[in-house]
Amino acid sequence: MLNNNQYGKVKESLAERYLSDSYLVKFSVLSRKEIRVYTKVLIQIVVLLMFILSVACTENEQQISFSKDVMPIFVEHCTQCHNEGGVGHNESGFLMKDYDSIMQGTKLGPVIQAGQSHASTLQILVEHKADTSINMPKGGIKLPKDKIEIIKKWIDQGAKNN
Repeated sequence: MLNNNQYGKVKESLAERYLSDSYLVKFSVLSRKEIRVYTKVLIQIVVLLMFILSVACTENEQQISFSKDVMPIFVEHCTQCHNEGGVGHNESGFLMKDYDSIMQGTKLGPVIQAGQSHASTLQILVEHKADTSINMPKGGIKLPKDKIEIIKKWIDQGAKNN
């Protein structure tokens, strides 16, 4: 244990060493205006970082493939009626034989708005959010949730022919 005299010498030695011109740190009190400016800059940095993180998370989302993920769902659940000469094709003009025919839509126009599943007629129909007489597939049997989600993600990702 140090006595008072030894403690004083150690304190002086440290003060000389760390408070010399090369280590001198000047502290000043910030004005309220400076504090507001720094706060605004800090908030902008935080918002920018949150945006960058959200973009990074979106990019890491699994890309849905039309040919590997979506078309097999359509083949299993839709093409029985929406093929050439099928009931669905005859009534609506909607043919589901390939990407181009699906993107062409019905007699009334496109059923897919790339990037906007919430506004896409196809998504509304497979989620059974329309009149029961036009929900798809016909017969009141709704697609499994995981398959509906695949179609939704594909549309939201731009409904690409991949």
